[in-house]
Amino acid sequence: MTERRAVLLTLVVILVFFGIAYAEKSDTPYGDFCPKCSKYGVCPELLSVEEAHEAVESYFREKGISVGKIRGHGRFLKMQLIKDNDILDVILFDRKTGRIRSIY
Repeated sequence: MTERRAVLLTLVVILVFFGIAYAEKSDTPYGDFCPKCSKYGVCPELLSVEEAHEAVESYFREKGISVGKIRGHGRFLKMQLIKDNDILDVILFDRKTGRIRSIY
């Protein structure tokens, strides 16, 4: 039984290691982000559509990713991320917290 636990623990450690390595290589890291919001994901007021577009565009610019179509109103905006004229991802941008999430 002890050997079995050791093998399972080793497998879990290996999977976690490769999962972290894969996440660091991703072109689309998601989580807290917005230059106008605090690091805790709180904006003093709802960002305008233009401010949200510029925030996402500036974040992905150095990776060669641009923002395509923007849809939505209210708190959340749906944005296409474009790379090499292909849709890389579709994200949901929270204009109140500055958080970016993939909707795929």
